[in-house]
Amino acid sequence: MARNVEIAILGGGCAGLSLAKTLALANPPFEVVVLEERATYLDDRTWSGWATEPHAFADCVRKRWSRWRVSTDRGRYETAGGKIAYESIAARAFYASARRAIDAAPRIDLLTGVSVADVEARGDGATIALANGERIEAEWVIDTIPRGRVLTYPWMWQSFVGFEIECPGAGGDDIPELMDFRVPQLGGATFLYTLPFAPNRALFELTCFSADRTNERDLQRTLLRLLARRFPGGFRHVRNEHAHLPMSPSDRRPNGRVVPAGTTGGAMRPATGFAFHAIQRWASHCASELCAGRPPSVATTHPALLWMDRIFMSIINDEPEAAPALYARLFSGANPDGLVRFLAGTPHVLDIASVVAALPLAKFTRAAARASGLRAPDPVASLRWSETQASRCRRSRSQTAM
Repeated sequence: MARNVEIAILGGGCAGLSLAKTLALANPPFEVVVLEERATYLDDRTWSGWATEPHAFADCVRKRWSRWRVSTDRGRYETAGGKIAYESIAARAFYASARRAIDAAPRIDLLTGVSVADVEARGDGATIALANGERIEAEWVIDTIPRGRVLTYPWMWQSFVGFEIECPGAGGDDIPELMDFRVPQLGGATFLYTLPFAPNRALFELTCFSADRTNERDLQRTLLRLLARRFPGGFRHVRNEHAHLPMSPSDRRPNGRVVPAGTTGGAMRPATGFAFHAIQRWASHCASELCAGRPPSVATTHPALLWMDRIFMSIINDEPEAAPALYARLFSGANPDGLVRFLAGTPHVLDIASVVAALPLAKFTRAAARASGLRAPDPVASLRWSETQASRCRRSRSQTAM
């Protein structure tokens, strides 16, 4: 006999657990089940970015910084004085926080160690077939499970390998290095990303933006050589991270009552790879819609931002050697808070203008001309969209808190 629920969430990763916790805090009057293939959760991720809005995982923030830096062969460009902090969320704390909220919610279940074999969408719901032969009937399915992707130009892969280490001086001057391009280039725009958690502890990630996935062993060997040179006295390896992330708009659309979400649903910003805080904004609004008896919402990115991302990615794809200068100009020339809102996906029109002014106009004009079929969107529409997004987030937080 099949189990019947109103909402089935496929995947208990960042997006799935974010929605489940937000629903749990709202105490919904319907049944929710989260289906996760992992049997256990490991400390396997670090999510970072700028919290332009409050979110449900503030208790999981490991550290916040008011300054950050980008470094190239031509100099180091430090951003300070902005009102929005850069923050890092620990996966172990995130998983524990979500599971505590789910465990306390009488109508929400998290099932681990289960695999989804098939999903059959219908006009009034969907049937989920599990690998163990069981079936679940759901009115709505929120699908956050990543699928295989083939990226087309100009979109790229973000491949990275990260080591969290302990040793004297690992934390440096306690300023996150968002991009340090002074490293060997591995077939694409390659940089070292550093998060200092304590004077003797930090996370180092070697990252490459390229048209194809960068070989993980190449990234790991290069990162180990860089760390050996920086810390000749040795270091203690604490944990690993690695991933291949598609820096591309989602290629999936809702299918009847099956709605894609999370990275697979377009939550990640193509030109940056930031996703965590966009997922939190989506989870807040989606939970509010479901609790009000409406269909689940999908992640949205305004065409203005996708248009700019497409042009930016085409330049990095065609000229990876231009990436250091472009990012240096972006972080040194744009208004700090405006740049943060732009990178977070919630810009005002003046923020977009500040970003455009900081970048080389001739290079971007040529890139736009090469991109066939592209048309610059209306900036007034961008402002209205941004204001609508902010209003939706404020309304969603208010409703889910009731």
